[in-house]
Amino acid sequence: QDKFPIALIMLDIDHFKRYNDTYGHLAGDKCLQRVAKLIDEMLTERSDFEARYGGEEFVILLANSSEQTAATVAEKIREKIASTSIHNGVTQSNITISLGVSAMVSKIKVSPEILISAADEALYKAK
Repeated sequence: QDKFPIALIMLDIDHFKRYNDTYGHLAGDKCLQRVAKLIDEMLTERSDFEARYGGEEFVILLANSSEQTAATVAEKIREKIASTSIHNGVTQSNITISLGVSAMVSKIKVSPEILISAADEALYKAK
C-alpha cells in the first residue's frame, strides 16, 4: 500500500470569548474571517487545506509534510497573526493564537481521528 506523510495543525484564537464579549459578535465574526484570510495567505501548496473547526478553532491539513515542516508553517502563521492589527469596529487590536501540530506517515485507510486527537492534545499543551 502507498504511504504518504500528512500533518495537521490545530489553531485556537486566544481569549476569543473575551474579545467577543468586549467588541460584540459582529467584530468576533470579522476577526474569524480575518484570521482565516491570514491563514490562507500563508499556505503555499495547492494541496494544503484550512477549515474552521468550531468556535474559534481552525484546522490546517498539510499533505506531504513532516511534523518539522508543519511546526515551521505553524510558527510562521503564529507570527503573522500576532503582528497583524485587526480592526474590530472600535479600535485596532492584535490577537494571539495557540497551535498544536501532529504528523504521521499514513496509509490510505487510516482513521483521521488519530491525527486530530494528536493535534488537539498538542494544542491543549500549548495553551
